[in-house]
Amino acid sequence: MPSKSDVTMPGISADELDKTKDVYRSLQEKLEYLFDSLAREKINLELQMIEAKKFKLAVDSASDNIVITDSMGTIFYINKATENNTGYAFNEVVGKNPGELWGGKMKPEYYAEMWHKIKVKKEVFVGQFENVRKNGEKYIAAVDISSVLDEYGEILFFVSIERDITREIMIERMKDEFVGLASHQLRTPLTGIKWFSELLIRNKYNNLNAEQLDFLEQIKISNQRMVKLVNELLDISHIETGQKFEIKKADFKVNDVLNEVLTENISLIKTKTLNIINKIPDNLLIFADYVKIRQVLSNLVSNATKYSPANKDINISVVPDDGKGFAVISVADQGMGIPAAQKSRLFEKFFRADNARIQEPNGTGLGLYIARELIRAHGGELWFESDENKGTTFIFSIPLKIN
Repeated sequence: MPSKSDVTMPGISADELDKTKDVYRSLQEKLEYLFDSLAREKINLELQMIEAKKFKLAVDSASDNIVITDSMGTIFYINKATENNTGYAFNEVVGKNPGELWGGKMKPEYYAEMWHKIKVKKEVFVGQFENVRKNGEKYIAAVDISSVLDEYGEILFFVSIERDITREIMIERMKDEFVGLASHQLRTPLTGIKWFSELLIRNKYNNLNAEQLDFLEQIKISNQRMVKLVNELLDISHIETGQKFEIKKADFKVNDVLNEVLTENISLIKTKTLNIINKIPDNLLIFADYVKIRQVLSNLVSNATKYSPANKDINISVVPDDGKGFAVISVADQGMGIPAAQKSRLFEKFFRADNARIQEPNGTGLGLYIARELIRAHGGELWFESDENKGTTFIFSIPLKIN
C-alpha cells in the first residue's frame, strides 16, 4: 500500500503538487497578513473618527469664529460660533468667499498683504478685520489665518480663527478719552497750586517760619510730581488715540539741553556724589524738537541717577554720525541693571522691573514708553543694553543738523 507522500492526483506530479501547496501556504500567509492589516487599519480609522469627532465637537463649541477654506479662499466649513456671530447659516456660506459675506471691507492692499503672507510665504497672518454681520451691524475681529500644507509643501486649505474685539476696542477708546479729558482738567488747578506755592516761598514778607516754608517746599515738590504724571498721561492719550506728536524741529546743541537736564538732577547727583562724564562735543548739533529731546534726556538721566549706587560714574557719549545722518547718543550707568527675564517688557506701558520697584516705589512705568515714542516720532530709535548688577546703557538715534 503506498504512503501518503506517494499519493498523487491524476495528471499532476508530486513536485507540482508540492509547489501548489507552497503557493497556497504563501497565499494563506499573505491573506492572514492582509486581514491583520485591515483589522489594524479599521481600528486606526475608528480611532481617527473618534479624534475627528472630538475635534469637531471642540471646534463647534469654540467661542471664536473658525472658518476653513480651500486654497482659493472658498469656504467649506464654519463652526457654530461663526453662524451665531455673523448671522449666516452653514448652507449660506459653503462655496462662497468670506469677502462676499461678512468680509471685504478693508483696503485692497491690506488683503494683498494677507494673501502674500499665507499663500506665497506660507506664514501665519495676524491682523484685524472690519467686518459686517448679515444684519448690517459692523464689528472688528482679531484674526489669525494659517495655511495647512501637504507632505510636498503644497497648500491643502486655510484655517481662520476670528475673535470679535469690538467691545474691547470701545472700552479702550473710552478709557483713553477719559484719561485725556481728566488730564486736561487737572492741569488748571495744578498750575494754580504751583503758582501760589512759589509765590509764597519767594515772598520775603510773609512771616512764615522754617517749618511752614518746609511745608510749602513739600507742596511744591508734590505738585511737580503731579504735573509730570499729568503730562505723561496726556502723552499716553496722544499715543493711544493715534494722534501724532507735534514735532517742531530746529537745530540746537545737544549739550545745551543736556546741561539743563543735569542741572535739574544736580541735587541727587551731589547727594550720591555721582561722577558725570560727558563726552559729547560742545559743537554737536542735531535737528529735532528741543522740548521733546529734553523730555527724553530728562527721563534717561533721571533714571541713571536714581538707580546708580553712590560714588559711581554716569557716562554720556555719542557717535557723532552713524553714516545715515543720525547722531547716536548713549547714557550709561553702573546701577542695578535689568533682570534678563524682564528685558523684553521694558518699553511696555506701566511696566517696571522688579528690582526698580523695590528701590524706587513711586515710579509710573510710563517714562521709557513715552521716550521711545518721542524718538520714533523723529524717525529715530531707542534701545538698551543691560547686565543685571552691572548697569544699563540706553541708546537713541536722532537726526543731525541739516546743512
